Amino acid sequence: SCCGLTGCGCGPRASCGPGGGKGVPGSPLYEKHIFLCTMEKKWDPQNCCAAKGAGDLAKKFWAHFDARQKAGEIGTDVKVTQCHCLGRCHAGPTVVVYPKGEWFTIKTEEDAKELIDTYVVKNLPVPRLAIPPEASSGKTGSCCKGQCH
Repeated sequence: SCCGLTGCGCGPRASCGPGGGKGVPGSPLYEKHIFLCTMEKKWDPQNCCAAKGAGDLAKKFWAHFDARQKAGEIGTDVKVTQCHCLGRCHAGPTVVVYPKGEWFTIKTEEDAKELIDTYVVKNLPVPRLAIPPEASSGKTGSCCKGQCH
């Protein structure tokens, strides 16, 4: 295994642990892997990222991200993935960026652009959009009542 985790079985480009990614021990597969929650919870439709406009914001996020990538300002080592529940519905729409595990909320198109331009392109913090770890509504994922996972 490339990452040193017992039973992982990952290949040379995996990103699953301390030695994963790009075949270089200790490096992640991506410089930044951005997850955008667009979850619609049928059992609680008012308390989900979709109800807070995540679908439309994701499209705007993608459009701005793609434009910056085509302009050569963002490399192919940054990936964006649309996903289901990230477990912080109260702060949504939520975004988490790995490998650092930094959490953000984007409520407007301007927020999305600021996160891309400042955090992704310039590698600078965006405290205004950050969700601090202590802001979790209990255990991450508790908002789903076990139905998301």
